Amino acid sequence: MTARIGVIPDIHMRSAHRSDIRDLLESTVSHLRRFDPDLVVALGDVIEEEDERTDVEHIELVAETLAFDCPVRFLAGNHDSETLTHDRLEEVFGNELWGTQRIGDEKLVFLNTSSPWLDGARGEVTDDQLAMLREESAAGEPFTIFVHHPIHYYDVSNSYWWSTYPERAFCGNKKRVTDALDPKLVKGTINGHTHENVLTNYREVEHVTLNAFSKETREKPITGTYAEVVIDDTVDVTVKVDDELVRRYEF
Repeated sequence: MTARIGVIPDIHMRSAHRSDIRDLLESTVSHLRRFDPDLVVALGDVIEEEDERTDVEHIELVAETLAFDCPVRFLAGNHDSETLTHDRLEEVFGNELWGTQRIGDEKLVFLNTSSPWLDGARGEVTDDQLAMLREESAAGEPFTIFVHHPIHYYDVSNSYWWSTYPERAFCGNKKRVTDALDPKLVKGTINGHTHENVLTNYREVEHVTLNAFSKETREKPITGTYAEVVIDDTVDVTVKVDDELVRRYEF
């Protein structure tokens, strides 16, 4: 059975653009409803941190706006955990920050790379999650990974945000993460964080990076990027803004 996943990366809900972001989210919800997803994933950095009360309000606003007949799953990004603990995020999101989920015949793995114990925007995967990845690899069933920080490397020397601070662009222990994986079982990974659309083959796995829904750059505070992902024997990622095709990756 095919799994149909709607993905909205890096929403960055914030006071300065609250109304515009909500309007664009409502439009995106309309487009994704026509895609008829089995699951929608908010790929982390749901908010741009301000203070605890405002951050909770903004998460609740996003959750209220993402009104679908299917479940919505929230991942945590570096901004989400600046004022809110992981326990509080799970409470407000309404789901665990990492784990597995089955959609039809497809197994999905969700990782939490938000790491408030690190400075800057850096991320890492905890030992408990690494143990889960080893167990999933040992089980021998293919799966697709969704995560905020890239668990791979690609050249960010020309990146708007990361050229000066490349260590903040990636999951800091990505080698340990990929060492825990059997590349023959990973159908692909889908991540946000670096605010651009890129397909990278890293250590025999295809990794799709999605541009930010908002805050692509300081000069472009709202973009509206989202993706329609279809998983069966292959992974098909259609990247859109409004209802217009931006990129398509299939592997």
